[in-house]
Amino acid sequence: MPKKKKVKKEKAEEEQKNGQIPEPEEKTAKKTEVSEEVESAEEVIQEKPSLEDELKNLQDRHLRLRAEFDNYKKRKDKEFTRLLQYEGENVIISFLGIADDLQRMIDSVDGKKSQNAESLMEGINLILEKLHRRLGALKVEPFDSEGIKFDPELHDAMMTQSSDDHEDGVVIQEFEKGYKYKDRVIRHAKVIVNSQEKDKD
Repeated sequence: MPKKKKVKKEKAEEEQKNGQIPEPEEKTAKKTEVSEEVESAEEVIQEKPSLEDELKNLQDRHLRLRAEFDNYKKRKDKEFTRLLQYEGENVIISFLGIADDLQRMIDSVDGKKSQNAESLMEGINLILEKLHRRLGALKVEPFDSEGIKFDPELHDAMMTQSSDDHEDGVVIQEFEKGYKYKDRVIRHAKVIVNSQEKDKD
């Protein structure tokens, strides 16, 4: 190749590099197409984080709603269970008045061992036993209070008396028995409590 032509070719390439000579149209079109694809890809990349954020927000909202629903369901289940567990409470309380009346009849019968008194006592005791069996089947049980330390969870103090036979604050007499329904006190025992404060006065 003659030296002159070689120099011309190198010069043309150098001028093309420096931008003095325009590139062929084919190359320009390809560069434009590549440039548009790059811009399009950049837009997709920029949009992608916002879609991820939206998905994350929806997931968080779903989890919150699910947690709220679970809490609501637990509350309702608890209330329903409680209603079922203690549904007969008012009926049972009405039974307790009968038990009290029968107990008072037994206590008031004359101590004379007459035939009528014995028959009456026998009948009353049968009714009382039957009533207590019925209450027991419903998981209603009386609890004893005499000789036990006064407990406001179990007892209603009707009055106080002073007794040397008992410690201070101990129940010395029971007016009415207390009753529990399952694990719950449904009627406090009405009691007299020993108080040694009077002795100090």
